[in-house]
Amino acid sequence: MRVLFIISSSDTGFWLSEVTHPYWHFVERGIEVDFASPSGGKVVYDPYSDPYFKNSTESEDLVSKGFLSDKELVAKLESTLILKEVDLSKYDEVHVAGGRGATFDLLEEVGSDYSRVATDDPYVIRDGKLITGQNQQSASEYALVFLHTLTGHSPVIGT
Repeated sequence: MRVLFIISSSDTGFWLSEVTHPYWHFVERGIEVDFASPSGGKVVYDPYSDPYFKNSTESEDLVSKGFLSDKELVAKLESTLILKEVDLSKYDEVHVAGGRGATFDLLEEVGSDYSRVATDDPYVIRDGKLITGQNQQSASEYALVFLHTLTGHSPVIGT
């Protein structure tokens, strides 16, 4: 299976954990992941999402720390594919990373409905094959719902 991650090209940046958390959930299950952005090339993440930034709001984010410690993964953020040149037929699904940048160069004008919960609460919605999460606190939950939709298998087994 193969998933395309669409990441903002905006200078305001994407939220790092909205890439790193789903990325780890997918690759640890053998799913190939490619990164694309509207402009292609290097993308920037919001410094407050960087666990190594002095004023980070994510200083304990071990998943992002692991991602940033891998030079090959960091290189993927410096060489994203140009979105309009991507052959979408090569992908089983698409993941759109959030953050402030996405509000500038991805989505709003397509007529989507908006709902939310409290600012820092996880919130994931699934409407058919469309899955979205409210914020970085939803990144892992979002990835699990995404995987369930993609594979048809729940990551949760009941008794």
